[in-house]
Amino acid sequence: MATSLTHPGKAFSTSDLHSLDVFRSGAQDMVEAAQIIARAAEALPRDFAARAVLTDAVFAKTTGNRVLCLRDEAPPPEGLTLIGEARFAAPSGRGQEAVTLRFAELAEAAERGQSAETFVYEPLAAPALSLSGDFAFAGLAGFEDLLSLIVETATAAHQAARPGFRDIRLAGCRQTALPVAGAAMTAGKLNVRHLALKGEAPLLRSTSLVELEGAGGGSLSAVVTFILQTAVSAS
Repeated sequence: MATSLTHPGKAFSTSDLHSLDVFRSGAQDMVEAAQIIARAAEALPRDFAARAVLTDAVFAKTTGNRVLCLRDEAPPPEGLTLIGEARFAAPSGRGQEAVTLRFAELAEAAERGQSAETFVYEPLAAPALSLSGDFAFAGLAGFEDLLSLIVETATAAHQAARPGFRDIRLAGCRQTALPVAGAAMTAGKLNVRHLALKGEAPLLRSTSLVELEGAGGGSLSAVVTFILQTAVSAS
């Protein structure tokens, strides 16, 4: 049965394409993967989104262009390149509902913009050469903040331990249950535990487990993978 996806000011069928309201930011002048996932989550039906969690996501490439969102059954328009997808799941009376949203890049560049994230974080100890680290965070508000915090702290652990790492981008996440409605925690501690570094210089693939503990209770975790470049051997 077809579901209507809703977006502020617009409702559309799951087979329709929907342009995400994304922007370019950062030194790489790219649209952040966390931003794409968050904007796509806004296109989920409201009743589904209230119960849904992000279970996994994967990105094949970065883009500085505008992004289209489409349901997994819908073919992309001719000439457009798929750049990734995100999967969401929610409990229901029939067991579990699941939705996969795919992303395709348009030819037009996205506009420049500034993130409105409200959270702050700081390391609790000197960076480890293992690419792991502990952080304190506060001011967390909403799903996009949660995604960005996970990505930014894992990135910070990499950059602090290996200054030669550059062009770090999110390639995907898995083993997650990140609530689309936003985490109940607003402050707490976060641990980045590095799991693997693969590939040959200059292109490497790095995987970390990120675990959050709320100051008032509750916990969340995600396994995140990054693609990065280095001018020197990482061994």
